[in-house]
Amino acid sequence: DLPKPNPTGAGGWLNQKSWGDLLLLDTVEGFQGFLGKIFTNSIKKWEPIIDSATPMQIIKELAASQTSKPFELLCILRCLRPDMVVPEVKNFVAGEMGERFISPPPLNLMDCYKDSICQMPLIFVLTPGADPMTELFKVADSLDFGKTMTAISLGQGQGPLAEEAISIAQQKGLWVCLQNCHLSVSWLP
Repeated sequence: DLPKPNPTGAGGWLNQKSWGDLLLLDTVEGFQGFLGKIFTNSIKKWEPIIDSATPMQIIKELAASQTSKPFELLCILRCLRPDMVVPEVKNFVAGEMGERFISPPPLNLMDCYKDSICQMPLIFVLTPGADPMTELFKVADSLDFGKTMTAISLGQGQGPLAEEAISIAQQKGLWVCLQNCHLSVSWLP
């Protein structure tokens, strides 16, 4: 049970989790009185945050008399729209520290190759949309492995083909690229 009832009522636009988070935030130094002075006194003005594509803009406007500090605004956002915290934290880090702290360095496969040994595979965990195959073929070509490298996408009975390709590659010193290893967990180290 929460110490104060949700001002939007049961089933209102403000869910119980968000209300509980706001109650806790109101106890944090710098936020005391936020609920009474800023939030509940103008609660109807806060409702559009729930469906807004840019809730931080609304929070900045409505909380301006309490705070304009970016981190404190993030705390309010976290209470009301936790789904929007990650992109806004990226904006916060970029604004406070610079873009280089939110942009991953480009992968240099040649450096990965130089750091590797033939007894240990290189494993790449990819994010959606990432495809290092073009770069892998460029590195393979530059090292004269391009025409002999075998690429196999695991799944649907490709295991025996992969085993054979690896065996041949071990004997002849060739490269094998296994894709979609998550589809054949037995291929993961």
